[in-house]
Amino acid sequence: MSRPARMILLLLAPIGLLALMVFATERFAPFNAASGRLYLFRNAAWQAAPPVTGSPGKVRIAADSSVWVEARGLARLQDGRWTSYRAADFGTENDWLRGGFTLRGNEVWGALADGAVRFDGVQWRLYPEAVRSKQPASIVAGQSGVWLLDHDGNLSHFDGSRWSSESLAHSLPNVQWGETLDFSNPELALLADGSLWIVFRGLWCRDGSQWARVGEFTNPVVLGSSSDRLWIRERERVSTITAAGQVSALDVGPRRVLAVTAHENSLYLAATDGLIILNSGRMERVPAPDANHAVTSVAVAPDGTVWATTDAHVSATAMLLRSLPVLLLGLGALSLMPQLLRAAAGIPTSASPALRSMAWKIPGLLVGLCVGTTVLAVAGLRILPRIWPHAPSWALTAFVLAGVVAAFTLWKWAHRPPGPEFPSATNEQPKPMAKRIVAASRAAIPVLLLFLLEQGPLKWAVEWIHHVVKNPTLAMFVIFAAGMVLVMLLFAAPQILSFGFMYHALRRGDYQRALWWTDLLDLNREFRHDVLLLAGRAAEAEASARATLSKRQSPRMRALDLDALGEALTDLGRFADARATLEESVAVDVGPGGALNNLAELYLRQGIELRKALELIDRAVAAKVALPMGKRMDRHQGAVRLANRAWAFALLGRRREAEQSIAEARQAAVPGFLPVLAGVHWRIGMTWLALGQFTEARKEFQAAETLDPRGKYGRLGQQGIASAHVPG
Repeated sequence: MSRPARMILLLLAPIGLLALMVFATERFAPFNAASGRLYLFRNAAWQAAPPVTGSPGKVRIAADSSVWVEARGLARLQDGRWTSYRAADFGTENDWLRGGFTLRGNEVWGALADGAVRFDGVQWRLYPEAVRSKQPASIVAGQSGVWLLDHDGNLSHFDGSRWSSESLAHSLPNVQWGETLDFSNPELALLADGSLWIVFRGLWCRDGSQWARVGEFTNPVVLGSSSDRLWIRERERVSTITAAGQVSALDVGPRRVLAVTAHENSLYLAATDGLIILNSGRMERVPAPDANHAVTSVAVAPDGTVWATTDAHVSATAMLLRSLPVLLLGLGALSLMPQLLRAAAGIPTSASPALRSMAWKIPGLLVGLCVGTTVLAVAGLRILPRIWPHAPSWALTAFVLAGVVAAFTLWKWAHRPPGPEFPSATNEQPKPMAKRIVAASRAAIPVLLLFLLEQGPLKWAVEWIHHVVKNPTLAMFVIFAAGMVLVMLLFAAPQILSFGFMYHALRRGDYQRALWWTDLLDLNREFRHDVLLLAGRAAEAEASARATLSKRQSPRMRALDLDALGEALTDLGRFADARATLEESVAVDVGPGGALNNLAELYLRQGIELRKALELIDRAVAAKVALPMGKRMDRHQGAVRLANRAWAFALLGRRREAEQSIAEARQAAVPGFLPVLAGVHWRIGMTWLALGQFTEARKEFQAAETLDPRGKYGRLGQQGIASAHVPG
């Protein structure tokens, strides 16, 4: 596959999978289905109303008998025809009536995040100043004007000419405003006598400039109101409250009432088991027109016609079964992504076992994360309100994230490999208990960052996505994908950043700082022996490599640790042990060919088996090139191998080939990586030394000493200069 074709695949494949997921969700997901319907009850029989776009919610009847319902904005039924009003009509970013809507005669008022909207029968007008926050909760209208309450306790009033606002943050005793775990929604009620009521963590009536508590309610919900009374529900108990504040119970039997309205001498109750009509002490139940549906809202027209909306009761099992196509498609898409990335990068299947395993690990990780966070969220909703009444919404986020940290820490502890601890920087002192705890719980760092972001920037980002992406299902998947990317970046950020700082220090030959970064929270500890080797601290590198080797499970990682151990033994002059270790590394996994090159250098240092050494170097060069992106990754290692090839040619007496390899090594060298560049100069110096070019050898040894004064190759350069074979 050509490079342009691979890039097109890389760009189009995620877009195609996302489009497929959006289609499947809108087609199959139960929570996205429009199951609600509108009916009218007349002459003791249900009749279906003309279908409306969307799923109808609350229903209200205007003075001119026109029917208004919430349905993707607002819709009006008049003369048998629907007229829909959306965000473009309101002048808002979206058409979600978060604070509901209300009628005053033929005038319609709605509460959205962008403000209050008013319909005068001809056109809509937006009042942005009506909502002080982006979270309107309830709106009512009457002779005293229009009242709007938000979740933060800001009460706005429209007197017909302008809006005014006041904060109720300290007006209702012991009431905590804002989003909380009990998902309480502040609601307003306005009676004909002008009395204003708030139903939120109790029942409150305005008395002049003060608010008086009525009854002993703790968390009631408004069901409806008439000219002289209102109805509320707490748990399954329904109560009637008069304008004078008298409370009485309303016996509705063993059912859950969702809405109440009054007409003449009758009460109409929307309930989970149908429509309940109370008249002169008599109760009549009218089953819902659709099986397994509840009547969710009810209103009565001036002519006595009852209008009601219904919605389906979907069991948890049915919801799960209907969600299976979406879940299976999502898992399939996640499983395909690593293969698509492999194909786009041009990596052969046989050379990417890690990518093949990712096809199962990524979906498993995401499913485990989704299931685990769901279980934690459910547990938090059960536990937190018991120990912290009216806990703010961020408490649930903190609870879930703390659970994730605890689960990660326990998993790391349960899967700790056997063997001794990593040696510390001094190679003797054990790791302090405090550092062990911090290292084990390092997931707390990205989790804390995620929690802080969730309190502000993430909310703004979600609002921006909803503003840009008009399709709610597509917006949901975009938010989910962006969230997963953010989580992965936050969890990977500490290791990526510490590796970047460690690598930067190592390139400059600052070994102490590089070691500090490898020790930080135990991040990038696998590079510790590599830093120690370049620093010339071979004994510590041996201890570090042996410690990590005892914990390795992957053959590739074991081979790399054996390679480092063999190099450390070579530097310590234990050539027999070094040879056995490097040969074991090659037998376990050739990988990028590092062990082949180090085994060849072992022979070159001893001046033995030179032809075999040259063969090993050629194999090392080929092994690196054969790896995916091998030509572009670790380019400095290519110069080292070419310099060793030149050294081998020189010891074999093949001068022309040695000089050609020297030129190739110089061209391949990476100027910014000082320790490795010093190693290239030292090897070229050994090459000139083998060819009898002492002056050239001295220059190379001096360059190695200058580039790496505190490291291994700086000291080897000093030894080369002081060698009796190099005249001073």
